[in-house]
Amino acid sequence: MIKVAKYLLLVLIFSSCSQETPVKSEKIKNFSDQSYTAAPSIPYFDEVKQLPYKITMGDYNDYNSIIHLTESSNVVPIDDENLQYYLTKEELASALDTHLNPSYTKPITRNSQYYPYERLVRNNYVLLVINKRINISKGRDYQFYLRTYTFDGQLISNFLFAKWDEVNKMYISGRILPEMKIKQVINQDTTKYFEIMENGEIVEIEGNTNLF
Repeated sequence: MIKVAKYLLLVLIFSSCSQETPVKSEKIKNFSDQSYTAAPSIPYFDEVKQLPYKITMGDYNDYNSIIHLTESSNVVPIDDENLQYYLTKEELASALDTHLNPSYTKPITRNSQYYPYERLVRNNYVLLVINKRINISKGRDYQFYLRTYTFDGQLISNFLFAKWDEVNKMYISGRILPEMKIKQVINQDTTKYFEIMENGEIVEIEGNTNLF
């Protein structure tokens, strides 16, 4: 009976992690309530409406894949004047740097560009999904970050959530579970687990992770 009970508990936990759970951002005014300068009616961030929230290694037909999200979705970069609110100090120092690439329609191209995707406003922090695209790379280099902030825009945690890096052959997929835990698969052979704490900090879960 004890073995059966443990088995049923594992099934229930696994099912709760895999099922879609509706979520809703709290109506708390915060720094990320911004819209595109040229289109004030269009906010930067869409709201996360359900968990798990995932970014995968699929192809163009997978709407959650890095390739689809970066190359098939019509997301416009963050306006230059607002980069200061969403980038780290290191990123901001080189955010406007350019290089010459004759193969582009516009030969003078930004070395990196930053795109807003989704957000989830919790009681104690704001969670943002921001995409960084490295244009100066010799191959695809797309990075998705989870960044948590205080309501006035102070960075709490900066977490590389998903990545497609052809030069360094680094491929990372990520999934946010309903319990605000993160499952990350690196190069299809290494799995790591993290948790988004009540204060917005993202910390690695060590030890027994068999329940996730």
